[in-house]
Amino acid sequence: MNPCRSRTTPHRAPTAAEARICALRHERKLGPARIAPVLGIPASTVHRVLTRHGRNRLRWMDRPTGQVIRPYERFRPGELVHVDIKKPGNIPDGGGHRTMPRQQAMANRQATTDARKGGSPVIGYSFVHTVVDDHSRLAYARS
Repeated sequence: MNPCRSRTTPHRAPTAAEARICALRHERKLGPARIAPVLGIPASTVHRVLTRHGRNRLRWMDRPTGQVIRPYERFRPGELVHVDIKKPGNIPDGGGHRTMPRQQAMANRQATTDARKGGSPVIGYSFVHTVVDDHSRLAYARS
């Protein structure tokens, strides 16, 4: 047991009230602001109860049946990996045409293109590869 956590919660909503909140959510598919006046309970309390019972998101609920449908969850690391590739444009040193006059930006672009032999980035695009593990949400990115 965590010594910092209280053993009791004296102001917690009664079990019967929690059951009525969950029943209204299941039957009428209403939000906390609409359930609160029906039961005479603050909307913040209704939201807290719905969160505690895992019914706080209407989009997780099947509308016709009222059953909670969880978004997919993977049980092992590496079971599902999301891979994405982004293609951002290279900006020359000193900025592009949005930060300086067009003629100066074109000269800057030419200087960067000519300096290609020296190892400077070429005007064009870079590719950023991103990988995210679905279970652990561990992310890795590489350009």
